[in-house]
Amino acid sequence: MELKYLLVSVLFSIAIFFVVSGRTGAVSKIYAFSVSNINSEARGEIITSDYIRAPISSKVRGYSISYKYNVNGKDFVSSLVSFAHSSTETASEYVNRYPTGKNVVVYYSSEAPKFSILERKNPDFMVFFQAISILFISISFGFLIPLFILKSGKYGLKKQS
Repeated sequence: MELKYLLVSVLFSIAIFFVVSGRTGAVSKIYAFSVSNINSEARGEIITSDYIRAPISSKVRGYSISYKYNVNGKDFVSSLVSFAHSSTETASEYVNRYPTGKNVVVYYSSEAPKFSILERKNPDFMVFFQAISILFISISFGFLIPLFILKSGKYGLKKQS
């Protein structure tokens, strides 16, 4: 029974981690920063720049900016603006700074030109804090929820005497 609980807990933790980290983008930003080797630059152009709004309330939830650039005759499109933490405040700042049609400098990896960014800032404290919080919450809930189900006796998981 303990092995079944452990397996369910680990799987539940992993599921929570991926759902929550996908929502915040913190983990993907840290990963992208860690594997990036941004060492080249090219001229680019902003092709879309808009706010992401909540479906019901229409409140600003973030931004969607994409840009195109050319490296050695090959066209690329990307949407990563910065490794720094994003919020509703930065959404307004970025949409105003990068309007559609603006010419920009795009920083990219010479080893993998499809990997690019508009601002070469390191991830700030909030990005790391979010990632650590997500990990902690995932592990906590991933082990606690199956434990409560096990203790409740639902789903045939009650511990046998």
